[in-house]
Amino acid sequence: MTAAAPPLLVFTDLDGTLLDDAYRFAGAEAALARLAEQRIPLILATSKTRAELTALSAQLPGVPGLIFENGAGITCPGPDGPETTLFGLGYRALLALLEGLGPAAAPFEGFATLGAERVQALTGLAPSAVTLAMAREASEPGLFHGDAEALARFRAALAPHGLRAIHGGRFLHVMPKRDKVDGLRTLAAQLAPGAPTLALGDGENDRAMLEAATFAVVMPRKDGTRLALERTEGVTIAPAPGPKGWGPAVLAQLSARPPRSPD
Repeated sequence: MTAAAPPLLVFTDLDGTLLDDAYRFAGAEAALARLAEQRIPLILATSKTRAELTALSAQLPGVPGLIFENGAGITCPGPDGPETTLFGLGYRALLALLEGLGPAAAPFEGFATLGAERVQALTGLAPSAVTLAMAREASEPGLFHGDAEALARFRAALAPHGLRAIHGGRFLHVMPKRDKVDGLRTLAAQLAPGAPTLALGDGENDRAMLEAATFAVVMPRKDGTRLALERTEGVTIAPAPGPKGWGPAVLAQLSARPPRSPD
């Protein structure tokens, strides 16, 4: 007898959503346990690297797929184990291209330029975690030191190469013209075609995913601001930033959609 399809697929951002500033899940434990009990897949959709997510997903129940580097790469279940697909130029070629853009790219200071010590100071990560964060495969986060006009020039220089620059929390990410929503669509079609999807996120890089999911939870930020989506139906606002808001928001969604009866 084949296993019943899950009643829901959950796609979640991490920083400011499922994780707090100390990279902990405190406040989300009950919701994570409920997802495990109901065998609801939890898919991590984040700007983090695959190396970071491999370590993190081992602490979480039921993570069948990963959307990493803002959708520049995805990992899906395969017949012989996890299968990873990367999009765009690849990391080394991306760094070479950025160097070749000259003045247009001058205000952008990526992780490779910042170096491990400065990345650690900016993120507060432990040295071992910095190593994982810098294990880039398809995109480059960094700081942008220019004004709005300089950013527009930078984006215009990237566009002919199939690249874009998008804000995600504290960093600007240079990446292929992919998005978390592309990963959502790919993994949803593979894991449970036709099943409703729930997306949770707080950043501009979550917008398309939140707009496309069946149900969306917008996470408020610590400064009191939040994303304003174009859609209104099926959208709720979490009661608090980070995992303390994520947990109650997910539990409310699960209560509104009781688990299916066994076939």
